[in-house]
Amino acid sequence: MQGVDTTTWEIQVHPAFTGLGGTRYHADLFRQGEWVARIAMSEAAPSLSEAEKILSERCRDWIARHEERERRGDTSFQILRR
Repeated sequence: MQGVDTTTWEIQVHPAFTGLGGTRYHADLFRQGEWVARIAMSEAAPSLSEAEKILSERCRDWIARHEERERRGDTSFQILRR
């Protein structure tokens, strides 16, 4: 992935839904092996390679925004308790 540290980030593209309109795909984003986010396509792609091209660009944009945002306090996920 151009412009993204591939030792830190990994993208895995999978089919999400197959129907009459074609196949929609989603990409799972992992940071250092931990799942971080899922980016989904709202429309069908003509092929897996086309979906990978579209989703990798969207993922690069998401990663850039994620890494640039200001952090405050503990940013790890916490279990919500009542």
